[in-house]
Amino acid sequence: MPFVAIIGLALLISCGKAPKPDEQPSPEKPIEGARFAIENVRVFDGREVLDGKTIIVADGRIASINDSPAPEGLQIIDGTGKTLLPGLIDAHVHAFDQNALRDALRFGVTTELDMFTTTSFATDRKLVRDSYDKTDMADLFSAFTLVTSKDGHGTQFGLPIPTIDDPALAEEFVKARLAEGADYIKIVYEPGNPMVTSISKETLEAVIAAAHAHGAIAIVHISKLEAARDAVNGGADGLVHVFADAAIDDELIANMKTKGVFVIPTLSIIASAADRGFGAGFLQDENLQPYLSKMQLDGLAVSMGGGRDLSHWFNLDIAFENVRLLHEAGIPVLAGSDAPNPGTAYGVSMHGELELLVKAGLSPSEALKAATAASARAFDLNGRGVIAEGARADLLLVNGDPTTDILAVRSIDRIFKNGFEVTRERQDNEKIAAQKPALKEGYISRFETDLSSGFAMNWVTTTDQLANGKSTAALSIITPGAQESSGAMRINGEISTKFFFPWSGAGVFFSEDFTLPFDFSDYKTISFYARGDERELSVLLFTRTSLQRPATKTFNITSDWQFYEIELSSIRGAALDEVFGLAITAGRPKGAFYFELDDVRLQ
Repeated sequence: MPFVAIIGLALLISCGKAPKPDEQPSPEKPIEGARFAIENVRVFDGREVLDGKTIIVADGRIASINDSPAPEGLQIIDGTGKTLLPGLIDAHVHAFDQNALRDALRFGVTTELDMFTTTSFATDRKLVRDSYDKTDMADLFSAFTLVTSKDGHGTQFGLPIPTIDDPALAEEFVKARLAEGADYIKIVYEPGNPMVTSISKETLEAVIAAAHAHGAIAIVHISKLEAARDAVNGGADGLVHVFADAAIDDELIANMKTKGVFVIPTLSIIASAADRGFGAGFLQDENLQPYLSKMQLDGLAVSMGGGRDLSHWFNLDIAFENVRLLHEAGIPVLAGSDAPNPGTAYGVSMHGELELLVKAGLSPSEALKAATAASARAFDLNGRGVIAEGARADLLLVNGDPTTDILAVRSIDRIFKNGFEVTRERQDNEKIAAQKPALKEGYISRFETDLSSGFAMNWVTTTDQLANGKSTAALSIITPGAQESSGAMRINGEISTKFFFPWSGAGVFFSEDFTLPFDFSDYKTISFYARGDERELSVLLFTRTSLQRPATKTFNITSDWQFYEIELSSIRGAALDEVFGLAITAGRPKGAFYFELDDVRLQ
């Protein structure tokens, strides 16, 4: 599955062990923190709804839950008409820096379960997650380094990844992961996937057995029904992603139920791949949009398919049905977004995942449980995901009742982390002053003699080598060009599938450091002549809302010169008033290719 999947504990504090949820905080060993009460509030405690409660928070934990008014001297928050929830747990992310954790917390996600990140970042966050100090970041639990094969999924992103191809090495491999600090073992199993290699079934089983021998849970990334069957038979504790290639059968459901296997469906990324994601909707939601950072906007502006419907690989309707059947059978379903894959973003995509789980057949309360108590139980996160006396005061206060209307969880009133209220600031997404392009008759380039452009920067090669891929490209001028013009640009290259989403082509960027944008809003189309190998090419726009992941529009070329005119408005996710560059590239299939361009023009 082409996910950019880069995916119990005794909580310790400075004065001793954190209490179990049914214990009171120890008054002899107080933790410095906020003290307040929320009165007359509806409570969803992770499992059920309690009406008209008073919640008292002290020293970073929940001190009491009762029906009586709060004692004098406490700051009182009126909870009338509101619902108090445990902080959300995103059970599948890939977090690589602190901004990921800040973005998550701003949308009520207080804990993230990472499925693959750098060892240094995971180690740093592990050192502080048991603290009850005031923070603006979600806590992180992590698999650290995933378990994969040479050239397998997870090796294509440029990070140094140890790999395993021999079941006899499983014990040593798992011990090394746990020595790094892994909280659980995450395994990639993709047999039959033509784009990556996979560990064998024997290695899968050996790694799971080694994880269990050392007291760790083992979760398995799969994308196909038969891979899921192998993982369950092999003893997996959980499946990462729900398969969407075929309907689940009764035998597999019964086996999963008997063995207590949980599933993190990550419907958000399947919806993105099927071009049915929530990115555009989030940008229109007044409860969400003002709090989106530039990084979140960038992720939401695109989709996994780059504007293409990949439902032949990722059938969202099959995924919905499989989740429904799993849930109805009593298989624990956990909420995870798989952020920051294309079409997703930290924090905010949990709100989309909750809505998708409801569409798949869970009730709003059951979806909220999947994002709180169910995830805490599956990963043994003591004191998280519940509202109970002694539990950590990671709390989300929302307007309305999300246990009957899941969209109400987006109407956030307050967020508390470690008992402190989180300052939830609107994000500064001010535009950079963009120039109007001074293009003669709208021409970007005519390629009569060279690779120059109307933006004072020449066309250059752009390939996946930027992401440690192996694709190549070379540019030249040929004569004549289209319609017997003086010249055209030729791109020769080779697509390598060492990177999951390979690209190779030519681009023109308006400054070397991406600080100079141009305003394209006066133009309606980009047009050009093109010919080459019969294949699909893509027009990419790098804009304010699609800088890290360019907005994309695909088209097909033939061996004869043809004129192409693409509506700029059809390049979804592009902010046309702030464009930093554009490119035209080839992607899969792998192998040598060429294409030629002429008369690239804005009209």
